[in-house]
Amino acid sequence: MSWPWALLCLLLLVLLLFWAVGAFKRLQQLRAAVVRAWQKVQEASVQRGEALRPLVAALREPLASEAQTLNQCLAALDLLAASQAAMNLQPLAPPNTRHWAAAEAGFAASASRISSLLDQYPDMQGQEPWQSLCAEWERAQGRMPFVRQLFGEAAGAYNTALAEFPTRWLTRLFRFYPAGTV
Repeated sequence: MSWPWALLCLLLLVLLLFWAVGAFKRLQQLRAAVVRAWQKVQEASVQRGEALRPLVAALREPLASEAQTLNQCLAALDLLAASQAAMNLQPLAPPNTRHWAAAEAGFAASASRISSLLDQYPDMQGQEPWQSLCAEWERAQGRMPFVRQLFGEAAGAYNTALAEFPTRWLTRLFRFYPAGTV
């Protein structure tokens, strides 16, 4: 092999190496963005749980006839917390994301029942302590769609990058696997 061909091969190898390092760093950054987005979801969910528990405790006495609904909401919150614990360990694992999304949907159904109960008793919402508890709950509940969207967009961007040609050649080599989406 003559020296121009050897130089050309070396240049191609160096270019391939630089591309591989750049693609690897990009995938790492996108994966880290998914983890950061999950942390925001987790933070918002904790705030929502912290707002819900005192509200349910305050509603126990005036809405004693609705104890089953209140208990179901707290049970759904506990189930959601368990699925979030699994997500904390592996926020990119699709099975964990599916379980979390299912638990979130179950919690949303229970939470809508609580909101319906509050709508049936408008006189309670205007009184303290319910007014501040309801406001806190609504603030925490209102933040969830935005952080879920952030998580979904981060996971989608990561999955898109994994599927792009020629980056997909590196995914198995460096053990990058698709993230679960909501």
